[in-house]
Amino acid sequence: MVILKVDIDIKMNKRLLREFIETRRVILSYLGYNVRSIVAQETEHGYHFWIDIEDHVDQKRKAELQFLLGDDQRRARYNFLRAELQAFDTFNALFSEKIKERVSLWKVIKIWLKVKLKLLLNSVTGKSRKW
Repeated sequence: MVILKVDIDIKMNKRLLREFIETRRVILSYLGYNVRSIVAQETEHGYHFWIDIEDHVDQKRKAELQFLLGDDQRRARYNFLRAELQAFDTFNALFSEKIKERVSLWKVIKIWLKVKLKLLLNSVTGKSRKW
């Protein structure tokens, strides 16, 4: 079981919301996944969706599926980076708590480089370094 999280910053009427949910089922079915349930919660700017699929997927595929399901593009970019690094304690962090300040792409790249350097140093020295 895997929960996919999708953030849509658009308000929808009931008909469009039903169609949006049904098209997420169609997309996942087309890709070979079995949907157990979809929960929608209205937010200030749109909706958060929790999509429960039966199949297990790794973090990279989870990020890809959320993007294909229409997840916020900025959040998807960070999730792709987190999945690639496999260094963050939590995946989908932007979904669980609101970020008040916008994090620049440069700041994310600096974090990515720092983690890559740490991993390289650990592999060369065989030691874990505290940063």
